[in-house]
Amino acid sequence: MRLRLLLLFSSSFMALSAQVSRIKIEKEKPPAPKFYNQATLDLYFGNRIYINNVYKQLNTVEHTSLSTPPSLIGVGISGNDHPFGMRSRYSSFINYYQIIPAKILIEDSLKTTLSGFVLGGAAGMAFSNLKKTLNLNVYLGFNAGRTTLINNEYISQKNPFFSPKISIQPKVIIKRFAISLIAEAEYDVSDPAWKAKRWNQKAAHPLSPFHQTCYTGIVSIGYRPY
Repeated sequence: MRLRLLLLFSSSFMALSAQVSRIKIEKEKPPAPKFYNQATLDLYFGNRIYINNVYKQLNTVEHTSLSTPPSLIGVGISGNDHPFGMRSRYSSFINYYQIIPAKILIEDSLKTTLSGFVLGGAAGMAFSNLKKTLNLNVYLGFNAGRTTLINNEYISQKNPFFSPKISIQPKVIIKRFAISLIAEAEYDVSDPAWKAKRWNQKAAHPLSPFHQTCYTGIVSIGYRPY
């Protein structure tokens, strides 16, 4: 009798062990990393402040006013994103500024209109607080474009420029919306001479060279699409 009980117990134990060995224990999968995005689509408004004074008509470091040209409006993309799903502090900045046309006086008698555009790109690093509501972006890049003088019988000229730059952008993000300030310092490395516009029939009027090294201050309102 004891032998039968022993054999029954042994067979039951072996069957239970075999069944347990066949059970696959699934490991808990680690949670997918959450990447916070603070890249925004922006609207810009601001001013450029030049180092050189041109006919005492533009903003300079010696005399700056919000009512003195050139004023800017523009659009762009700025902030930290995670390219290819990777966690990083990489930050990018693409900007287009339009110089708001403004009447200025050249050589005390020639009335003309100042206009033009600025196109820029930069990359850098982003720093944020724990809640990701306060951000500081630091960029290195360039601005390129041209300043024009038009709407005058004698003057229809352009001054192209290319300027390496450094940009700093503190940004506050509230849910989907963002408010930021952008400060840029750029150094014009191009020829400062004015040139006749393409297809212009007028002879180039002699103008003082315009070296467009400047500071730019921008106020930005942005939207975070995702």
